Amino acid sequence: MANVEHYLPFLLKWEGGYSDDPADRGGSTYMGVTLTTYRRLHPEAGAEDLKRMTDSEWAYIVERFYWGRCEANAIRNQSVAEMLVDWTWLSGPRAIRYAQAIVHTVPDGRVGPLTLKAINECEPGMFFEKMRRARLRHFQRIVQRDPSQLRFVNGWRRRVNDLRFES
Repeated sequence: MANVEHYLPFLLKWEGGYSDDPADRGGSTYMGVTLTTYRRLHPEAGAEDLKRMTDSEWAYIVERFYWGRCEANAIRNQSVAEMLVDWTWLSGPRAIRYAQAIVHTVPDGRVGPLTLKAINECEPGMFFEKMRRARLRHFQRIVQRDPSQLRFVNGWRRRVNDLRFES
């Protein structure tokens, strides 16, 4: 089964310090955590509070709101779990709906027993590659809808291509 501890180094590689880029639709972020997400732990938090987020708070957010949302501990292949969680990290439940379309379950944005069973019954390499290609197409659609996002697309692509499939 997949393990969040194996994913954390990858996530840290791609998520840096504090950012409040006006073109970034995520808004104010620290270590990839948006202020909106941080407020799920601390409802009154501001940007300065976000900048002081501890490593343990960060790990809790990753595990609780992303890894857990994807039921990734129950996914048999680590690479598959990481591809799904990483996309969810960047795009929310939309990523889960893409995964559900690949495995032909109801695209409701929730990983329930049927979605989990279907993901685990898929050939992992095929599922991983379909998710990778879907993510790359998703980036193109983002840029087509909002050309201001073009400045981020090469980094998004590099990140996706940095995820490697291992059986």
